[in-house]
This record gives sequence, C-alpha cells and structure tokens, in this order.
Amino acid sequence: MPYHLGTMVVERAGNRRVGTAVAAIAAALIVSQAPTSEAGRYAQGAASRGDEGIRVALEPAVSVLHQRVSIVVEGVSARSVSARLVGATDARGESLPWSRLHRIGRTWQGLLRAPALRGVYPIQIRHDRSTLLLHSSRSLLRVFLPGTMRRSAYSTAIEVARAWVARLPGSMALVALRRWPQTALDRRDRRLNQLLVIAYAPAGDREVRDRLGIFIAAVRDGFRGRWRLLEATVQP
Repeated sequence: MPYHLGTMVVERAGNRRVGTAVAAIAAALIVSQAPTSEAGRYAQGAASRGDEGIRVALEPAVSVLHQRVSIVVEGVSARSVSARLVGATDARGESLPWSRLHRIGRTWQGLLRAPALRGVYPIQIRHDRSTLLLHSSRSLLRVFLPGTMRRSAYSTAIEVARAWVARLPGSMALVALRRWPQTALDRRDRRLNQLLVIAYAPAGDREVRDRLGIFIAAVRDGFRGRWRLLEATVQP
C-alpha cells in the first residue's frame, strides 16, 4: 500500500533511532498550534494574465522522475517560442533553462527538461512579445510516483499528514507538526508543493522519547485543487 511506504523506510533505517531524531525537530510545534490559515493562504488560484487563448498539451501529462516530456503549444503567434517548468531544478539545485520550441504547422513543439525533484510544476511560455505564466490545471506537469493520482485528496497538506498517521497500524496519533523550510536546492512552488515534518506516537502516550518522525511531501492538483500524499521519507 502506498501510504505505508514511509513506515517501512523508517523501520529499515532503525525505527526508534531515526524516528526520534526527526521527531525532535518537529516537537517544537504542537498540532493544536499549527497554522490554520493554510487553506485560505494557498486556495487562491492566480488569475489568468493574457493566456486565455493558449492551449498546452503534455505527453505524458503525469511523468516519473527523470522522464522527459513533450510539449505542444497552440494559440501563440510569434517568431520564436520557449517553455520551462517554474521551480524545476537539476541535481545541483540550478534552475532548468528554457527549452526552445519548434514551429510545426500552427503549433510549437519540443521537449521539456526533466526536473530532479518530484512535484507539480507550472509551465511558463516565452515568446517575442512577453513571458506568460500559465495558470490552468491543464498547464501543469506532475512528476509523481506511480499511483499518486489514485490516492485520497484533502483540502490541506496538514490533512494529508493526519490521514497518513491515521492509516498506521497500532492506533498512532499525530502529536507534532511543522512545515520544513525551503532550501536553496528546492525551488518548487509552495502553492503546489508542501513538505511537512511530523511526530507521531501511540495514542495516549505522552512520553517524548516514544515519538517517531517522518517527512510528508504533499502535492496539489492545481492552484485551486486538493492535496495528495506524494511520498513519506526519513530525510527531507
């Protein structure tokens, strides 16, 4: 089961030792004190800015890590067109460059460079008059683990973390949670990608030494979409 992946990783790495180390980071923020404004802060979809006539098709629309994706753009009248994934980086943390597209009939076609991190990436189009950030849910590249789109969806990333803990065996409870700071290597759009560090323990157990921890990566299916679990890992 996909939701049990993080648990298995923790157990293989030494459940108590690794889990307690992660929990020590998370324990500074108790769940009852966690931000409650996430839905209001991230649910606002950005308004379209001159991109109404542009149509984008990706193949595949949902890719796996290191897979290059073809892009077809219609509705752009220009001498040259380029595209890129906003927030996409290579293994060194450098932003991926623009991919130049080629005119084929009335369309512009090419290949997008593959990002080094899983997540959801908006598409930006540049032509000889301006640069446009596309805000349609159809203009997003999703770099997911297989089966991610079949997982349950929730209104916030925090609810994703709660659900992950609820599915653990042994009546576990979420006891601490915080958002993990964005690093220089990670430039993904936080409106679409969230990383949380959580601590959990057997329900009713108040001993800090009994807490285990995990990092929960959640992704959003569009600027107005719902959140799903991407992966659960012992390292950010």
